[in-house]
Amino acid sequence: MSKSRLVSDRLLALADPLINKDNISQDDYAKAVQYIDAAWRADKSNYRVYSTLDKIFKIDLAGCKTEKQSNEIILKAIETFQNAIREVNDNDIKLIFAEYCLKLPQYHGLACQYANEALTAKPTLKLYEIAGDCEVANNNHDKALLHYNEALKLSDNGSELMPKLAYCYLSKGDYQQATTYVNQALALDPDNELAGHMLKMIKAKSKHKSG
Repeated sequence: MSKSRLVSDRLLALADPLINKDNISQDDYAKAVQYIDAAWRADKSNYRVYSTLDKIFKIDLAGCKTEKQSNEIILKAIETFQNAIREVNDNDIKLIFAEYCLKLPQYHGLACQYANEALTAKPTLKLYEIAGDCEVANNNHDKALLHYNEALKLSDNGSELMPKLAYCYLSKGDYQQATTYVNQALALDPDNELAGHMLKMIKAKSKHKSG
């Protein structure tokens, strides 16, 4: 391991306990940002810098009181991680970037592009799921189904993926298949909020269709 990476990792080790607190103070937040900035300057190719920055952006988003504030932070995150990809052509950074792009409609196309690039290089459950989310955001439900089904093959349980599969089938007008996936998800996890929401959607659409 290079000296610069060691320095970067040590600085991040100082930041981690500060940002992992349940209620982070302004002083701890400021110190953490300083450590992360120094870690980035020490080694811009260190992926851990960017995963820690992701935590900072999530803290910022959690503290937002208006949609305008949220959008400003999301745009800053998008810019940050797009620049990071130029520094480090890393699939995990592309995944983080795609997740932020999904939060703003005008960036959905870019989310798909980077998620699929990362997926081609290194298929993982999370990448398949995010690629599916990206395709849903662009109303490409057939492509989304392909990605979600691949993710399902890699999942231990699948209860979090099944409502997403149900949504795709519902969007295609296949109420029976949508209901099947929702029921399977609820059988595995009765408290699955997304599955419960999907079940209500299916019942409402079925009622509207029959009426």
